[in-house]
Amino acid sequence: MKQGFFNFESAPIDKKLLLKYVIVTTIFVVAGVLIFEFFPNINKFQYTYEKGSPWKYEEITAPFAFEIRKSKEDIAKEEQTLLQKFAPIYNYDQSVLSSSKRLLKDKFGQTDDATAPYYKYIESQLNSIYKTGVISASELESYLEAGTTTVRLVDDNVSKEKLITHFYTTKSAYEKIIKEAPQSLNRNTLRDYNISNYITENVKLDAEKTEYLRKELLHTVSLTKGQIQSGEKIIDHGEIITDSKFDILNSYKQEIEENNQLKNTTRVAWGQAIVIVCALLVFFLYFFLFRKKFL
Repeated sequence: MKQGFFNFESAPIDKKLLLKYVIVTTIFVVAGVLIFEFFPNINKFQYTYEKGSPWKYEEITAPFAFEIRKSKEDIAKEEQTLLQKFAPIYNYDQSVLSSSKRLLKDKFGQTDDATAPYYKYIESQLNSIYKTGVISASELESYLEAGTTTVRLVDDNVSKEKLITHFYTTKSAYEKIIKEAPQSLNRNTLRDYNISNYITENVKLDAEKTEYLRKELLHTVSLTKGQIQSGEKIIDHGEIITDSKFDILNSYKQEIEENNQLKNTTRVAWGQAIVIVCALLVFFLYFFLFRKKFL
């Protein structure tokens, strides 16, 4: 049988030699990756500092203009202050009163001289309570904890601001009915009518509108508090890093790491990769030509 130019059968692969080349190649690849990972980053801020400590480096002058960014803590405080004045949106559900009175009537059925006073009293109390409004107890508690004092109550497309403490909860409404019962009614008998069954929330949160308005309000919080001009001194050697200086340094650091030099990141990365590959290639050729026994 005629043999081709390459006779693979007559040149068996040396598995030990192949394994050696694989190991050497792997070592160089891993070394290249590690060198690239720990290669100095020109976009990295080169200074370390702490609030209240003196600046231990040379004077820094702003090479470009930049905004002084507020700290996360300052932004959070401003947002909290705004939210304390923010009034969530609630809708007044008029159908709840009608539904509760219908249940009450079904419960009593035909009233007589003994039951009529109880029926009329409970009905009048329901009218009064639902007119004021019954709100979720958990929502009321969360507002009080957060410092929220008012809500916007929408009734027939008319919005009115109401104090959060203006409303009843199902518990406080029930207690009101029992407490204000006239002496002519027996309170134990009144409790037997399960009044809580006719009390439910009729002032309900409009979550979608509330969240929209809340986000719009938070968007009014400025993330910056002034500007440093190009050429302006940022800090001098030995100067104490006050709160304001700390914010300026943080802003300068973020600008260096995020702003105008980022456009060169890809180019720099390629340059670093080429330098590393060339260095490793020279290193490899040296061993290949002069120290071959180590390969």
